[in-house]
Amino acid sequence: YSPGQYSPMGQWVLRSEAPLDRPALVEATRRLVDRHPAFRVQTADPMRYMSFVYDAAALFTVYAPVMDGGPRLARWLRRLLSWSLERAWPRLRTSSRQAMYGKKFPDFVAPLDVVRIEGGQCAFEEGLKRRRRNMEPPGCVTAWELFNHIVDVWDFHSGYSGRFAIVRAPPGVRAAAGADGNAALDTGLFYVDLASEEFGMLVPPSAPGWQRPPYGFPALYSVTLASGAVIWLRLERADELRVVYRCTPSARKLHHCVAFRAAPERPRTTHDPVVVTLVSIGLYHSWADGNCYLPLVQDFFTYYEAAQGRATFEPPPLDNAFEELERRLMDTFHCRASPLRTSLRGSLWRFAGRGFGHTIGLEPAAMSALVRACGCYRVPLDVTLLGLVACAIARADSAEDLEFTLYVPMRDGVADAMAVGLYSDWRDLAVSVDKELGTTLGTVLQISHKIQHRQWTVFNALRKPERTVVNIHPADFERRAGFLNLGENMWHGGDQIGTQDCRGNDLDWIAQPASFVIEQQDEDTWWILASVANDTRKADWMRAFVYSLREALASFLFEPLTPVHRPLPDDSMLLASYCNEASRAGFV
Repeated sequence: YSPGQYSPMGQWVLRSEAPLDRPALVEATRRLVDRHPAFRVQTADPMRYMSFVYDAAALFTVYAPVMDGGPRLARWLRRLLSWSLERAWPRLRTSSRQAMYGKKFPDFVAPLDVVRIEGGQCAFEEGLKRRRRNMEPPGCVTAWELFNHIVDVWDFHSGYSGRFAIVRAPPGVRAAAGADGNAALDTGLFYVDLASEEFGMLVPPSAPGWQRPPYGFPALYSVTLASGAVIWLRLERADELRVVYRCTPSARKLHHCVAFRAAPERPRTTHDPVVVTLVSIGLYHSWADGNCYLPLVQDFFTYYEAAQGRATFEPPPLDNAFEELERRLMDTFHCRASPLRTSLRGSLWRFAGRGFGHTIGLEPAAMSALVRACGCYRVPLDVTLLGLVACAIARADSAEDLEFTLYVPMRDGVADAMAVGLYSDWRDLAVSVDKELGTTLGTVLQISHKIQHRQWTVFNALRKPERTVVNIHPADFERRAGFLNLGENMWHGGDQIGTQDCRGNDLDWIAQPASFVIEQQDEDTWWILASVANDTRKADWMRAFVYSLREALASFLFEPLTPVHRPLPDDSMLLASYCNEASRAGFV
């Protein structure tokens, strides 16, 4: 439990095309809250007091080993301080579900809300933002019923001229498609262009025929036409459709159009709505972290299916995760031998500076080749991406010795893996990339070996302002009870196609002198988000890093024994390549 994390995390959002089963949803939420104390834990003291004690403990644990190695008086003083911290630490109180939620949620006696949305995807995305902004600790489960009145004739108003219709498939056609096992016709909807007479099925993200939309366009459905063209539909508002059209799957140019109802005087309720069900789960970061997604979602949808009368396996019983976390904290206060579990992230030492960033996207074709190479060398994909980032940093810095601060899950055994709590912690990892002998494959295998055998050191809070922090965010795309996890690009940001990127003249504030986030966006799409301080690394360093990362990826796939420390091209050549790309894209 870290007071510095006392803020809501980004929510997990899952989508289903099936109608919402409300009684099953209520029962699943109740059983989830009863199972995981994270939903029933309250702080017994104000957060400011807890944060002060925590920071004092972080400072104490830095000097406690020195005091233990000193004279008897120093050892006695250390034991006195340990006792004082244990007595002063604010205890956490675990309540029953009825006592905690009986007044707040009298209808469900559980942290559950059911929201009906009829204003399109914009209203849903704004609702998600509001839900996170106004969330009360520890968290909440929200079910969203998105009523989409899209069965109608639509008229293009910009970007294109003409009309199209969205119609329901005739019962005979739908039955035949179901007999063939075509899951793409679950919606029973067709897009029909009234001028060209081209048509195609509306495919949701969970169906096999789904085409991933371009970034910046959270689509509701995709449509593949007979000509090979791809269309993405987004219900921006109740009476406004946004359409993105691509001539072929490999074409780079996108056509962005806006469409409104051809007969606005006709009530939109003339045809039955298409209902999309979404479930969002949000928690405060003090109570949980990204590694809690799997136990939360697995248990929730297991209970959801059980409430529907389906055969499921009952999850095994769990101990109170917060009792275990508090025991580990007390062990840290008393300097007991548990080095793999000892690390306090105090907020006393921070980095404050301005910097800039760059995002590198690894698209499906590159990821397919990389996954096969990872299988060949028996290295996990996320560790491989970390190794490639290390190769690029070593080459851009011309450095042999690298040190990273990693988020690592401190979960030992099956019981910890099924618990919900802030188990993840920081660990310092040292990597050596010899200028003469270091190769791409060798660096990746070295990092894999160190992580597998936990050859890292305990995080030193004093050195936080100078550390390079690496965070890895994998995602889960397994279907559970008909629900599929949506990447953040499918529910955040709205329609950004064609909008101008407005930036001020000032650099952004950043939290570390260098940080790298390796993040999964889709099943086969990953991003690497690099951020550096401007006073330590300039724009020429970022150009060298991006170039080195591309070459590290290529060498890992085709020539894995290529040395890491090869001479870099002159910066003017790298800058010229960026200028050419910007010119082709129409920015300059």
